[in-house]
Amino acid sequence: MSQGRERERDYRDDYEYDRERRRSSSGRRDRDDDRDRDRERDRGDRDRDRDRDRSRGRDERDRSGGRDDRDRSRERERDRRPRRRGWDDMGAMPQSAAALLIQQQQQFANALTMPMAPMQSNKKQRELYVGNVPTGMVTEPMLKELFTQMLASCEGFKPELGPAILNVQLCGGGTYAFIEFRDEELCETAMLFTGMELSGRQLKIGHPNGYIVPPIPVTPLKPPPELLQKFNITGKGPGAAAPEVNRKSRELYVGNLTTGAVTAQMLKELFTVPLQTIPGNENAATPPVIEVKLDGTGKFAFIEFRD
Repeated sequence: MSQGRERERDYRDDYEYDRERRRSSSGRRDRDDDRDRDRERDRGDRDRDRDRDRSRGRDERDRSGGRDDRDRSRERERDRRPRRRGWDDMGAMPQSAAALLIQQQQQFANALTMPMAPMQSNKKQRELYVGNVPTGMVTEPMLKELFTQMLASCEGFKPELGPAILNVQLCGGGTYAFIEFRDEELCETAMLFTGMELSGRQLKIGHPNGYIVPPIPVTPLKPPPELLQKFNITGKGPGAAAPEVNRKSRELYVGNLTTGAVTAQMLKELFTVPLQTIPGNENAATPPVIEVKLDGTGKFAFIEFRD
């Protein structure tokens, strides 16, 4: 009888085990089914999103294409329009516009015929050095007034181009000055006044350092004879008697000489002989080399040439 109970208990345990296993298997299948349904739902959502994006992209392209078509249509319409020219812009009053055009043309023609000041050149080309100025007796306004009156009296002076003197600067305690002129023509004219007497002294006038001789000589104005006689000048310029500042432009430095073996006379002959062979210098009144200054050490020298 005990054996029968044990067998019945075994059957019941087996039944419970089988039922529990079937329930567990059914739960797993339900969970798997739920996951599959979730996946299907997500896939469906993604498909709908893609379809929506495609539809939206087509709509935007259609709208953009419409704009492009409208833009191209406007451009074709603009190209078909006749182009406007200057005389098409006269508006509703062509006679007034034509009169205005004629007036502007006359103003332009008058501007071309008006005298114009020459183009401003380098300051060094329009500036002069004035030396041997009477110390304490001359001021900048006095020099400006003096040269302005002298230039204004010259034949060919044009006052409509502006003042003759732009600036005067006294230097060296009033012993010399630099005068800036309006143009090179007046500057070269003032060069003719070198040697003029002022308070008992003869002024030395010349170009400063940095002056470059122009390839085409500038023709000065013609001073009146009474002006030349008043200031006791010839009106021929500095000539051979150039001021010290002009002398620098005709002077050369010669260095690395053999000490004690070279003299000033040797250097003068060394440069004079070949320069005299240049055409036009054979019978010149002034020798090509004016002076040779040999340093006391005999190592270098300064040679002054005629021009």
